[in-house]
Amino acid sequence: MLFSLFVEKEESQKLTYLKELGEDGEYKYVAKIDSKTSKLCHSLNGKIFKVKDMIPGVNAPPMHPWCRSTTVPHVGNWRDKFFKEREGKYQVEGCFIESGALNNKSDEYGIKRNRHAQIYYNSVRNRDKQIEISKIAKNTNINKNLIQRVYEHIFENKYLLESGFKQFDPDFYMAQSWQRLREGKNIKKMDIIM
Repeated sequence: MLFSLFVEKEESQKLTYLKELGEDGEYKYVAKIDSKTSKLCHSLNGKIFKVKDMIPGVNAPPMHPWCRSTTVPHVGNWRDKFFKEREGKYQVEGCFIESGALNNKSDEYGIKRNRHAQIYYNSVRNRDKQIEISKIAKNTNINKNLIQRVYEHIFENKYLLESGFKQFDPDFYMAQSWQRLREGKNIKKMDIIM
């Protein structure tokens, strides 16, 4: 009886993943690794599967009645892939165009970019959260609940990081993406997948 409830939970998880990640979405199998971990769960730990192929007991927990494994969405190394696909495509050889924008030439050590990100993150945190979420949802046609989860992940939640339990450090490029999404102008694909 209890095992069938776990299977039902995983079926519900699959539907959520399909809705949020799409047909081509992927998930990662995550096993609790300790002396009690089964060989089966240990062998699946870290493996990546397509959401559409998710089958509890085959490639998704529960694998057995005492299974403590779970799954997490897998988005891969999208940032590196994004820039690698565009490497060299949008470059003018031997020519640098001054635009006044912050870049490696005008801000070699990123000091101005870091300061800008800190100021922008603080301004977002000081705004009305629901208005912020509504504007981005309207500009992107993305579900408000998903936008709220992204907002909380970037601006509110704390995580155990190398430097302690804290929020993520402000990031210049994330700040720019958030600004474009909020304003609804010049939205780039990378802004949506941030």
